[in-house]
Amino acid sequence: RQEWGGNLATYQRSGASVEVLPCREDGSVDVEASAALLDERVRWISLTWLPANGGLINDAAALGQVARAAGVPYFIDAGQAVGQLPVDVQALGCDVLKSAGRKHLRGPRGTALLYVRKGFLDQLESPWVDVSGRPFETAEQPVALRLALQVAIAEALETGIEAIAERVQGLAVLLRERLRELPHVRVHDLGRGPRSGLVSFAVEREAAPVTRARLAQQGIQVGANGVPYTPLDMQARGLEGVVRASFSWLNHQADIERLASAL
Repeated sequence: RQEWGGNLATYQRSGASVEVLPCREDGSVDVEASAALLDERVRWISLTWLPANGGLINDAAALGQVARAAGVPYFIDAGQAVGQLPVDVQALGCDVLKSAGRKHLRGPRGTALLYVRKGFLDQLESPWVDVSGRPFETAEQPVALRLALQVAIAEALETGIEAIAERVQGLAVLLRERLRELPHVRVHDLGRGPRSGLVSFAVEREAAPVTRARLAQQGIQVGANGVPYTPLDMQARGLEGVVRASFSWLNHQADIERLASAL
């Protein structure tokens, strides 16, 4: 139910009928209950691995096993995962996986990564045809941005994805603990197991965009997600908006106290 609003709109515009995978009380996908829903009508399974509105890490590999057993194509939105967690597409069992370059890889805006399983590629049809001859790419390429993305990937690999995951998750745990000490702040993260480096919260009697603007004036950059970002989940939880702090391996413990003091 954490599907990105843009993805939902794309499915609906294509004429697809969208059904929400069952979730557990902590918001994570219920793999067993989802398996019971798969029948001949299902043409595509889409999962947001690390939802944008905080904390949760869905069991993408377990859902991949279900998809493979049912013979249903499986797509993973890994926009918040690549660069933050180790990613093994074989272990995940996905047919398609995509991610933005600008997020946890710390690459430039306007770049992205797309994986398509070789045996599945022939089943897809690109929405355009270009002289490049490469599906899902155009002949016009921002060379400087692609080179910058290459550098970002190299730096992440040199640092070590496992080391990045440990650092990011450790900082997020400390921030959650610090925010819970503030009586006027409520943490809105989902999940019960290990959580990601995305920490969502709200300040009492202050809209998320107002909090974001106030912190920006103090040189602190956070996100403010409204209902259109993840409409199904936000509506299910009765939330109008959340503030999101996203950690990377470039952050330090001092950033936690700075944010808490500003709040």
